[in-house]
Amino acid sequence: MFSFPKTRRLTRTSEFDQVKKSGHREQGKFIVLTALAVQNIARPDATKASYRALEDEWLRLAKRASILAL
Repeated sequence: MFSFPKTRRLTRTSEFDQVKKSGHREQGKFIVLTALAVQNIARPDATKASYRALEDEWLRLAKRASILAL
């Protein structure tokens, strides 16, 4: 299971309010995901990469940045 470490989680009401106010919302059958847009997310070669390659890259970088506790 993937989870963010406590230091990287939203904990304050103001943080949740900012995400709700300025975030992008995606609704699925079981969950709703709201995330703030970040500039400079993808490089031009990302359009040619497979989903698996992008997922592997994201997980590797998230682990290196210590934003995801696996």
